[in-house]
Amino acid sequence: MKICLLASSLALVMSCSAFAVEPIEWRSKPIKIPLQVGEQRLIHFPDHVVFGRPRSLADKLDADSMQGTLYLTAQEEFAPTQVKVKLNDSGDIVLLELVAVPRAGAPLDEVLISVPGSEAGTGVVAEAGSGTGADSQKSAPVVENPLAGTPFDTSGDAAISPEEMIQFAAREFYAPPRLRTNEPRLNRTALNSAEDMRDLFIDTSYGIFDVTPIAAWQSTSGQYLTAIKLVNRKSAPVKVNPFHLNMQYAYAAAQHIQLNQNNVPGDTTMLYVISDRPFSDSRYESPAPWAPVASSQPAVNQNGRLGSNR
Repeated sequence: MKICLLASSLALVMSCSAFAVEPIEWRSKPIKIPLQVGEQRLIHFPDHVVFGRPRSLADKLDADSMQGTLYLTAQEEFAPTQVKVKLNDSGDIVLLELVAVPRAGAPLDEVLISVPGSEAGTGVVAEAGSGTGADSQKSAPVVENPLAGTPFDTSGDAAISPEEMIQFAAREFYAPPRLRTNEPRLNRTALNSAEDMRDLFIDTSYGIFDVTPIAAWQSTSGQYLTAIKLVNRKSAPVKVNPFHLNMQYAYAAAQHIQLNQNNVPGDTTMLYVISDRPFSDSRYESPAPWAPVASSQPAVNQNGRLGSNR
């Protein structure tokens, strides 16, 4: 069995902190991005980007770009201002509406912006007028799809990819209702939420989570996606280790890698598991390696005689 972690995808759909990532799909309308003064907010894209910063924000907004992520920090309050972000490889333009407000309450979530048809590239930060205007909005040349006919082909009616399945589940549980979309390539399936889940994790992860299956889907290509709620039971922070799953699976990803101690904000996350069979059928039935094995020898009491030790 080949086990893969969606590392590249989860760099976007999960965070090592206790905060969620808000997925937003670009639909040709400016995306509102509030900022809190003095607090850095991360905006993730599927490609490296060029950021067009208006001159009006030159002294009010610090902006850096690295590996497809914008790092935005407002130095002072400012009114809603529209900015352009250009995806390096495709040339697509994404419009953001930035506004800076006084810092108050918890830090704002990171944002994951998905752009249909985009791929990874390289990004830099640029001032407005440096190639982010109308001339930059020309479509990239049409090229042959190297993934055509494979499970990773996302064009047309192609099979849904594991990355798309994970991102769909993340939107279902962490995105606002207006951003949740129907996915015709995934069909909801029955799930036994009362199933005993105490041995879902083994090794050093055994017994540290309260585990509850929440929802399951089957893709048109035959794979199964299961969303599982994890709650830290310990009085100290813990990390989610998908390699400790006591089941046969193809892909696994947690919305957050590290959970706070029990009974404080951030002690809960969602785990997404993709398997070739239904979730219950994918779990191992053999005795867990940590469980005591019943001895075939009769018990010996403290007096050296056969029988119960009671």
